[in-house]
Amino acid sequence: MHTQTEFLALLQQKAFQSFQRVGVAIQGDGDWQNELIASFYKAHQELRWFCVGEWSLGDAFSVSSKQGHMLLGRECDVLVYDARKNFDANSFSAALGSLVGGGSLIVATDNVEPSNCAQQWMASQWQKLFVLEQHQPVPELPSFEPSSKAQRYTQQEQAVAAIEKVVTGHRKRPLVLTADRGRGKSSALGIACANLLQTKPLRVLVTAPSIKAVEPVFLHAERILPSGQRIRKDRFEAGQGSIQFIAPDELLASLPECDLLLVDEAAAIPVPMLQQMTAHFHRLVFSSTIHGYEGCGRGFTLKFVDWLRKQRAGMKTCHLKQPIRWSEGDILESWLYQAFVLDAELTAPPSVAAQEFLLKKIAKHELVSNPSLLRDCFALLVNAHYQTSPNDLLHLLQDECSSIYVATSEKKIVGVVMTVEEGSLDDSIISDIQLGRRRPPGHLAPVTIINQLGMPGVGRLSTLRIMRIAVHPELQNRGLGKRMLTQLEQSLPSHVNYLSTSFGLTDELLRFWNSVGYQPIRLGTMRDAASGCYSLLMVRQLVNKPQKWIDEAELLLCEFMSMSANLVYSKLEPSLYRSLLSAPRMEIVLHPCQLTLIRNYALGGGSYESVFVWLKQWLLKNGLVSVSDLMICKLFVNHDWESCAKQFNLTGRKQVEQEIRREVQLVLKQFTL
Repeated sequence: MHTQTEFLALLQQKAFQSFQRVGVAIQGDGDWQNELIASFYKAHQELRWFCVGEWSLGDAFSVSSKQGHMLLGRECDVLVYDARKNFDANSFSAALGSLVGGGSLIVATDNVEPSNCAQQWMASQWQKLFVLEQHQPVPELPSFEPSSKAQRYTQQEQAVAAIEKVVTGHRKRPLVLTADRGRGKSSALGIACANLLQTKPLRVLVTAPSIKAVEPVFLHAERILPSGQRIRKDRFEAGQGSIQFIAPDELLASLPECDLLLVDEAAAIPVPMLQQMTAHFHRLVFSSTIHGYEGCGRGFTLKFVDWLRKQRAGMKTCHLKQPIRWSEGDILESWLYQAFVLDAELTAPPSVAAQEFLLKKIAKHELVSNPSLLRDCFALLVNAHYQTSPNDLLHLLQDECSSIYVATSEKKIVGVVMTVEEGSLDDSIISDIQLGRRRPPGHLAPVTIINQLGMPGVGRLSTLRIMRIAVHPELQNRGLGKRMLTQLEQSLPSHVNYLSTSFGLTDELLRFWNSVGYQPIRLGTMRDAASGCYSLLMVRQLVNKPQKWIDEAELLLCEFMSMSANLVYSKLEPSLYRSLLSAPRMEIVLHPCQLTLIRNYALGGGSYESVFVWLKQWLLKNGLVSVSDLMICKLFVNHDWESCAKQFNLTGRKQVEQEIRREVQLVLKQFTL
C-alpha cells in the first residue's frame, strides 16, 4: 500500500505522461495536511509550485486566498489551494487556469460539518476529486491514455492566419474568435500581431475590459519579437510599429487611427459599444471566452454576432476547441465546469410560446439535491448576464436573504429571477452610512439612497432587489419578463415596502425597466470597470404602499444630471441622457426676456454663449424626447465645437451652430414659448 506522499508522486507522474491535470482533496486535521504538503514539496522542489491561501513553501510563488487572478498569464506544475478559510470561487477558478497539463491541484479542505447549502455543495464537489483522508487507505491510481502533442497547435495556427487575413484581406470583414479557456485565444492574438509587425510598421490597438485580460497578447508579441521593446505595460514597440492598449470608453471617445483593432473579452463589453466600434473601425477582431470564470460569451454570440452578420456580410468566425495548455478531455477542466455550473447549456424551450407559466420560489436545499435544476437555472443566468461567476453560485446557496424564482411551462424552465432582501436597518447603522463610516454588505439600494440621496428614513424600509432576471433567448420579446415580475410582485411578503434593481445602464435595459414601472433615482458617477457602463438604481412603487420619496428622488436625479453632465457624465451616450431626462419639467419657469433670446437665436440673432443656459432650461421644461444627439452633446454635456463637428461629420463650429439653430426652430413649432 502506498503512503499518501507516494500516491501524490505516482499520480503526478501519470498525469505528466498523459498531459492530464489531476485534482486531490486532502481531508484531515490542519497539522497533518500541512505536513503532507510540505513533505511532497520537499521531494519535488524541481517542479513549479504556486500556493493560494495561508501557505509558506520555500520558494513557491504565493498569493492570498482572494488573489488567484494574479496567477493569470503564469504557469505551474503544482497548485496548492487552501480551501479551509474564506474560500473564494472566483479566485480558485482563476488560479486553476495557471495549472498546465501534467500538473496536480492539491486542495486542503475543512474538516468541519457543512453549516449551509454552499458548504454542502462544495463538500460534495471535493469528493469528486481524488481524496486523501487522514488514517484512511489511499485510493486506487487511475489509468490514463498517453497524450499526443503533435496536433495541439493546429487550431491556434488557423486562428493566427485568420487574424492576419483581417489586415491583409478586404476591409469591413471582421473576425469573431471564440474559445473555451486554455485554448490559446489571447496568445493567438499576440502571435498574429508579432507576425504582422515583422512585415510592415502597423499600428495595432487592443481594447478589453481591463489591461490584465490582454497581458498574454503583449507577452507573446515580446517572445516572437525580442528586438521589440515594452515601453510601458500598455505599449509594445517594434521598429515603427506598435501594439497599444486602450480602454473601450477612451477608444470611442477619441476614435484614434489604427491598422487593426483587437477587441478581447468582447462579451464583457456592452453591445452598443461593440456596434460603435464596428461602425468606425474597418479591420476588426472580436474575441471572447465562452466558458470559464471570465464570463460566458454565449449571450455575446447570440445577440452581437447575429447583428454583426447582418451588418458585415463578409465577416468570419473561428472557434478554438483544442486545448493547448492541457490534454483534450482534461478531467480537471470537466470537474471545474460541473462544480461551478460553468458548462450549463440551455435546454430546448416549450413547444408553445409559454403563454401560461408558474413562477415558484425554489428552496436552496432543493437546488443542492437536484443539480440538474441548478444547472438549468444557471444556464439561463449565464446566457443573459456575462458577469455571472462561480461566486454567484455560492452566494446564492449561502445568503439567507437571497432567493431564486423559477418560471416553468410544460415542466421546462422558461425564466429565472434572482432577488435579495435589503433594508430594515436600525438608526445607528443608518447614521454610520450617512457619514461614510459603514457600508454594510448586502444592502446596495438602501445604502445608496441613504448615502448618496440624503434620505435616511428610507433605510428603515424593506426592499426586494431584483439582482438578475433572465428569459430563455428563444422566448424573449414576448412579454415573459414583465409577467414574471408581475407574479413576483403578487407573491411579495407583507413587510416589503418597495422594489428595486441596479444594472449597467443600456438603452435596452432602461426601456425594459421603464416599461414595468420602475423609476430611475441614482446614476453612478463612474463607469463599471467590467461592463463599461454607468450603474443605474431604479425603484418601483407598490400599489398598496405608495412612497412619496420615490418621485422626489427621481426629480433629484434629473436636477443633478442637468446641472452636472458636463463634469460627471461627459462620456454618457446621448440616447441614455435623453431617456433619463425625457419627462417634462413643468416646475421650470423662464422670464419673458429669456424666451425672447431663445426665439431670436433660432432666427440667427444673439450668440450661443448668451443663450445656452436659457435654451437648456427651456428644453428641460418640455422634455428631451425629441432632442437630437448633437444638441445633447453640445448643450447638456458641453463637448467642444471641434469634437461635435468630428462626431457628427460637420466642418466646424459654424456648421454645428447652424444645425443647433435649425433644431431650435423645429422645437419652437412643437412648443410655444
